[in-house]
Amino acid sequence: MRMPFGFGFSSIRARAILALICIVSTPAFADGKVTIGFNIFYLGVTIGSADWQLSLVGDRYDIEASAQIKGLMSALVDGQGSGHARGILSNGRVVAGEFEAHVVTSDETDTIRMTLQNGAVRQLVALPPFPPIPERVSLTSALLQGVIDPLSASLIVSDSINGSVGDRCRRTLPVFDGRRRYDVGLSFKETGEVSIPGDAATEILVCRLLLTSLAGQQVKSPMLPYLVKGQGIEVSLKPIEEAHIVVPVGAAIPMLVGTLYVKPEHISVEMSDIASGVSSAARR
Repeated sequence: MRMPFGFGFSSIRARAILALICIVSTPAFADGKVTIGFNIFYLGVTIGSADWQLSLVGDRYDIEASAQIKGLMSALVDGQGSGHARGILSNGRVVAGEFEAHVVTSDETDTIRMTLQNGAVRQLVALPPFPPIPERVSLTSALLQGVIDPLSASLIVSDSINGSVGDRCRRTLPVFDGRRRYDVGLSFKETGEVSIPGDAATEILVCRLLLTSLAGQQVKSPMLPYLVKGQGIEVSLKPIEEAHIVVPVGAAIPMLVGTLYVKPEHISVEMSDIASGVSSAARR
């Protein structure tokens, strides 16, 4: 998907956008499913769509996400991507287990398959291999310890009893996407309200997002100065209290020209309270 941080479209930027679109949060104490459909807007035009789905069974989670460009903009920006991650929730934290990603653009096809154990990368397939040039910042074994894949990083255990609302945003996520190692820093900006088709108006959290590249990127990457200064990126999260999770319901990503917006088109929430066996109503 050859879309953005500017008009110099590239698959590298596409993977970064896909990761941003999928930033989310997590489960606790409930089985169920959350499905959200998004539209992607740029310069006032709908340029694509995305889907995100979280399934919870016991202490196990399963996330699927996809995004694609469509409509008139596909003549300039083309491609699609999908990802799948699974793992467990243990001691109030997300423990990633498996991750797959597939991105197809007019330039290339990128496939990632990765398994992790206790935060360490155990198996990795990244095709096609990076070419020997240009020079890249080396990935060290130390940087591949205590990491999480991009989709699992979207899961954040939420405890509104023992922490403030803003604590749901305040964290740094050590992400490895199979190619590059970077930190995703989240900080609280404000609360707000949004109406999503199929759901009543509800309070959301708006978090600032900052990407810090650590390894795997080109030494002279033109993207680095933008990411380092990219404090204008924002993500919106909707708490789902019955499951002790927050889910992504939007993003605003500044470009060199204008801003790219990811906005919810619909949401469906189906949760069962394990303790009581009561199923909460689905919101569609």
